[in-house]
Amino acid sequence: MCDELSVFLCDTVGRYKTYSYDFDLALTRFSEAEPDIDRRALLGCVDALLAEGNADAAFAGLYLFTIYLKNDGNAVGLENVVTRYEGYFDEEKYPLILELKSRYLKRKIADIGSWQQALACDKRALDLLHGVFFAQSTYGVNASYASTLCRILEYGVRHRDALETIKQFTGRDDYLYALSCISENIRNNSTYAKNYFLKAQLMYYYMTAFGSEPEKAIQAVEDRCDMCDSIIAELSKAIDLEEAPSKRETYRALAETVFEYQSGLASTVSDEWEAQLQSSESFESCVSPMCHAKLSGRKYAYICYSRMDYKAVFSDLYRLYCSNVSVEYDRIVKSGSKWSASVKEAILDSDCAVVIFFLSRHALISDSIYKEISIVRASSKKYFFISVTGDTASHMLYELYNSEAYDPLFKNSLTSDRLAGVISFFNDSIHFISRTESDYSRKLAGDINHHFSGRSELVHGPICVSAGTKLTAVTYAEPNGRIINGAHKPNEDYLISDEDQGIFIVADGITRPHAEYTGQASSAAYTAAKVFCQSAYRTLKSGLARCTDGHAVERLLSDAFSEGNAEVAQWNKTWLLTHQENKLYKPAAVALCAVVHKDTLYFGYVGDCIGVLIRGNCRYVFAERQTQAAGKLRPTKEQLYLNYVNNPGRKHAYGIINGDPLACALTVYSHFGLESGDRIILSTDGLANMLLYERTEILTGGNLISLIGPLSAEYDLPPFAEYPDDKALISITVDELPV
Repeated sequence: MCDELSVFLCDTVGRYKTYSYDFDLALTRFSEAEPDIDRRALLGCVDALLAEGNADAAFAGLYLFTIYLKNDGNAVGLENVVTRYEGYFDEEKYPLILELKSRYLKRKIADIGSWQQALACDKRALDLLHGVFFAQSTYGVNASYASTLCRILEYGVRHRDALETIKQFTGRDDYLYALSCISENIRNNSTYAKNYFLKAQLMYYYMTAFGSEPEKAIQAVEDRCDMCDSIIAELSKAIDLEEAPSKRETYRALAETVFEYQSGLASTVSDEWEAQLQSSESFESCVSPMCHAKLSGRKYAYICYSRMDYKAVFSDLYRLYCSNVSVEYDRIVKSGSKWSASVKEAILDSDCAVVIFFLSRHALISDSIYKEISIVRASSKKYFFISVTGDTASHMLYELYNSEAYDPLFKNSLTSDRLAGVISFFNDSIHFISRTESDYSRKLAGDINHHFSGRSELVHGPICVSAGTKLTAVTYAEPNGRIINGAHKPNEDYLISDEDQGIFIVADGITRPHAEYTGQASSAAYTAAKVFCQSAYRTLKSGLARCTDGHAVERLLSDAFSEGNAEVAQWNKTWLLTHQENKLYKPAAVALCAVVHKDTLYFGYVGDCIGVLIRGNCRYVFAERQTQAAGKLRPTKEQLYLNYVNNPGRKHAYGIINGDPLACALTVYSHFGLESGDRIILSTDGLANMLLYERTEILTGGNLISLIGPLSAEYDLPPFAEYPDDKALISITVDELPV
């Protein structure tokens, strides 16, 4: 063994100088290829080579041995072996012996004196390499010096009482020298992620340890925040190059620390910045708000707005910056410039979690806003809008039509196609926030973070869907009260609520031709809804025990819709035997199914049932009415069934559960994380208007069920509805989540 090692070590020093980067690299690669080498044999080889007078090869053996100890994290062993052999190797001939001393010195926990010695060793080694050997590459010592200084600065940041001691033996010159060392390493090896991470650490800890606190002036804060952007740029490179997930998370953790530091700085001058913004005379002359640098994997919201509203928009963007919320907007395009293609790239980027439109009369006559609507619509990006004045989109359009001031611009910009598009895109049932609300800023940040927090949890082993989660569910059902053919029309909605299993289903039977209603207690539409719900429930309940992760729950939901639809198909075959009817209008239903699994709600829906999440004072519609787009086209019943119902290849198509397999192709599945105190409401469309327009505090109250009757009556009439509809609702409260 010793003979083989001796040959390798002699060959290595024959090829490379004992102070070169290639020397370090060759030994490092050997340690990776031979991780289980006999360490005693290696030290025996070092002793034998010293006895033979081959100091160069002996030093290579010692250096290799320390690489193994470093990989093991054995600081004590490293100190012992270097102390034992350092007398054999003169530092002026073997300057890397100083770097070996630095390795163990800087591993001493909270020992500033040892760190100071380590820094001195690295500096001495670098001086020798540059001054005596004229080394072109001093890769290892460069990294050692930079990492030693970085560790010292980090300790000073975390322990302010030690900072004055640290400042006595290091300062700006050491920082600049370390920065040049790591920059040289990056030039020599631009694909090594750790180099960029080390540079980012060095910059951040020097800035926070030695940089004087910035004056409370906008320019001083902006300069410091620009430095943070430079640090994030280095971390972005590290994350993109790093293959190890654990290391990427380490890099991201530092990035989040930098983002928080930036936001804290910005908040110190928020009043001054706001005053400067509001006193600006134009969009072109104002100071643009700061935004966090883009970091791969960090979610952001993209902002669409009219430059005429810049004061309101920029004020909000600065508040979001101070709250550590990442946003992007077109920072380059100014008045009169062409719309930038970079806007499309930013919206379509996978890190863009939501698009926010600042809607106003100015925005509705802006060409750019329609391009952005087109991109969002085509890409199915999540979006919501902020009403700058507090008005609904329809009210803004009405005022524009009746405003002489806007008339020339409005007529030229809002074509019939645009008008139809904007009405459907910003329809009054879409979730929006009014900028005039008292808690607007908190609600805005909450809505954005809700879109940022989407996740899919994996759980190993068989599960009970609601295991560890405590829920309280209450239900409500009521027929619409309509009289058809002299008798009350029966309730055709159906629901199942099982809070123990965490299974909840609502279904709405689709109203049949009036001739079928002859005073009976049930109907074909009700039976279709009931057959689907009971089948879907059986599938979910029997399959949950076999689910091993969250993805399995989603697949089970899909199976539940397929099985339920198939049972409706079978029931329809029997029903059609005794009913002479156009098969196009078979009995059918629409439905929304939800399953709670630990701290996540999984759901699927088809048709026009509605799902609403209320979190704090924020309301989110997670299951939307698919039928609205086609309904606004005012087709006849035959046109609707021929062109849109269960026709996934058609724009504005939607599904109904009537046994047609294509219905399942139009079913939407998704999930979101739950928080304690959440209120989840599943409902048929008879209560949709109440859920969309009623005050949030009413919907979260403990007496919601008792209030539904009188409240919903207000929404059963124009302008909300032409007539009352059947009603079925499940209200679920998340009382406790698993720890």
